[in-house]
Amino acid sequence: MAMQNDLPEQTKWEEIPTQGEMFPKASDMQVGGDHYKDLPIQPSLFAWKNELRGLEYNVVKRVCRHRRGGKGVEDIDKAIHELQLIKEWEYGDQEG
Repeated sequence: MAMQNDLPEQTKWEEIPTQGEMFPKASDMQVGGDHYKDLPIQPSLFAWKNELRGLEYNVVKRVCRHRRGGKGVEDIDKAIHELQLIKEWEYGDQEG
């Protein structure tokens, strides 16, 4: 009878594939299009590293994609609206 620590040859830990070898990393994939894949830095990584909040991330995302398979002027209009919301909620209803 083999001891508990005596693994059969084919199941030694160093031979078990890592997650990266078995599946692509989430950061190497894009679900639902390819409008971010050619950018030097993904908008989500930029937002993560810079600790952006939701609306701030949405602005970055929409500006990055409006010419790359996004929704064109609709992305710009949404980004403007989100910036207006940030201005209102973060700084109050200020004129100018």
